[in-house]
Amino acid sequence: MKLVKFPFIGLSFGLFLIFIILIGRETTSQGEAVLPLLTVLFVCEFAFIMTAIGAYIGFRNMRSVGFKTWYAMVSLLCFFMAIGLMLLGVELWSQLMAQIVVVES
Repeated sequence: MKLVKFPFIGLSFGLFLIFIILIGRETTSQGEAVLPLLTVLFVCEFAFIMTAIGAYIGFRNMRSVGFKTWYAMVSLLCFFMAIGLMLLGVELWSQLMAQIVVVES
């Protein structure tokens, strides 16, 4: 696989994983989560890694090859998605820690 295409792959895979995260955070009619919180956190971290690598490779390639508008947009979207996924991961991590503290006490 050529690294030039990785930002496009990272963006599309990140969007797919965000939909899984959104569906996994919903609750059923019984009040249970669709996916366990730790699974959603793992998917969020994996999506963060994919989009962060996509942004890094995109920006590095733009510096060496030159500026291309479409490639720059995809790299920026990967960058902003990585920031959003990082913040979501911190939020999910704090929810997971709150559940652990409640269970232990």
